[in-house]
Amino acid sequence: MEQYQSWLGDYLLSRRDEDHAMAADLARDICEFWAEKGNQEEHDKWRGRYRQHLAQAV
Repeated sequence: MEQYQSWLGDYLLSRRDEDHAMAADLARDICEFWAEKGNQEEHDKWRGRYRQHLAQAV
């Protein structure tokens, strides 16, 4: 859970800075974290955020 909190903090900073490439990377890591924990709802939410940032990272 400590790693998740670290990723979440970094994710929020990257969003604030409008760094979509970094936000996408972090959202992907968080998505994988929730997949490993078996939480489908959180996994789906973060997968959506990953795709959203990836599209904006162009």
